[in-house]
Amino acid sequence: MYNQNTIITMKRIFTIFTIAMLALAACEPTDEPGNQNGNNNQEETPGGNENENPGDENSGNEDTDAPGVKVTSNLNPTIGPGNVTGIISYELINPVEGMTVEATASVDWLGEFNYQNMGKISYKARRNNTPDLRAGVITITYGESSVDVNITQEGNPDPTDVDVKAPILTGHYYGADPNWDNLYNYYLAFSDKGFSSNEAIYGHDYDNVPDAYYYFVDLYVAPDKFDESNPYKVPKGTYQLDKASQGWPNMFMRVYSWMQYNNAEGYQSSSTDQVKYDEGELIVDDGKVTLNVTMTISNIEEKHTVIYEGDYTLIDMSGISYYM
Repeated sequence: MYNQNTIITMKRIFTIFTIAMLALAACEPTDEPGNQNGNNNQEETPGGNENENPGDENSGNEDTDAPGVKVTSNLNPTIGPGNVTGIISYELINPVEGMTVEATASVDWLGEFNYQNMGKISYKARRNNTPDLRAGVITITYGESSVDVNITQEGNPDPTDVDVKAPILTGHYYGADPNWDNLYNYYLAFSDKGFSSNEAIYGHDYDNVPDAYYYFVDLYVAPDKFDESNPYKVPKGTYQLDKASQGWPNMFMRVYSWMQYNNAEGYQSSSTDQVKYDEGELIVDDGKVTLNVTMTISNIEEKHTVIYEGDYTLIDMSGISYYM
């Protein structure tokens, strides 16, 4: 057995050894985050600063110090099948004086960009004349930053065909119009019930005829096509719709040409009761006049074929300056 002196000596040795181990441990480096000698397993935040925003799918700016653009409106809008005006909203990141935002399109049916309002870009989409969906991309660029907006346009179903037998064809002959290069002006009205007086369309007497339909055509005929021996009838031939209403020869102006329906009181009760033509063709032959027009009514495309058969004579209004 150990005597008392041996036990005391062993305790002293153990105490000295323990103190040495503690001192050695105090000198070793620690693994705290941020210590260059430690082992930090945390992922780096993009940009090098965990307090910075890395951006999102609406932003084309990865470098948070560089100028950029962020789209705040829908990146994947779906628009209707007709002629559409849309708006893209955006915010500038780190804007630079003199630097401008720009929009470009990947397809020819998107365009006519307007930058008048800060933070908004308007665009126009042309009518989709097919029944199928179509897609295009508008790219918003600011400096080296860009964001794509994916536009989907709905298709138009095949037009609804409507065949109309018009028992009445009347209208006015205005003679050579000096305001339109002396083109000969005719104003035609196809109808099922006609007008309430002999004044016809000059007196707006179609407004009080109940449950009646009318198709109006504002036609301009070139002098070389005009028949002086029979001025009160439209010369034979085919005439197209002047969509821009410029008064071109041998065309009918859209602004004064439309389809109208009168309700039971003899008036138009809604916007669908008076509709301008999207496409149009007038075919004049001996004893027959055919009007082929396409219109959009309540977002549905309709193709109307209006046929008048028989003789007709237009009212002479060549001495009166009057327009509908």
